[in-house]
Amino acid sequence: MMSNNNWFEEFEDEEMNASKNVRKEKKLSSLFWEHSYLRYLPWFIVFILVLALLLTVFKDRDKTVVKENFHSLQDRVFLLEKKLGGIQRQLSELDRAARSLNASLEQREALYKQIDRLGQDLKGFKKETRQKIQSLKKKKTTEKTESNQGIERYKVEKGDTLYSLARKYKVTVEELRKWNKLKKDQAIYPGQKLVVKP
Repeated sequence: MMSNNNWFEEFEDEEMNASKNVRKEKKLSSLFWEHSYLRYLPWFIVFILVLALLLTVFKDRDKTVVKENFHSLQDRVFLLEKKLGGIQRQLSELDRAARSLNASLEQREALYKQIDRLGQDLKGFKKETRQKIQSLKKKKTTEKTESNQGIERYKVEKGDTLYSLARKYKVTVEELRKWNKLKKDQAIYPGQKLVVKP
């Protein structure tokens, strides 16, 4: 029976030695990992790999987004420049048209004013012409009758007045007005023929 016990004891001794060895190895490895940064190395490597992966993904994504945004902005700026050029052309055309229209309106107004002045001048000319024609008709009839009666006439010269003629021919201003059918405020003019003695 002893041999059985021996075997058992031997087995226990071996097992104890093995477990001691395992414990020693565990102790040694735990001491190594506890006092060393090497125990964080796997986590650090995993962290670096994840970080590198994220940077790669987001870096490419950001570049793509930035490129797309940049090209989109470039396109918008180009379209705005094109529209601005069109608007500037339209504004310059409108400005030219406005200047032309303004000049045309000013010319039109000037023409209307000229036409009005010519119309007024024409009315005045017609009136003067009628008056002259009437006075010539009256003079002809009075000259015919006066020439038979011996009336003395005087042709008005520059600087003559009714007062100076009245003194010269020793008559009154009122008599001169009456004989020549002149109104009180009517003036005489050079070349006019006046009756100075009836």
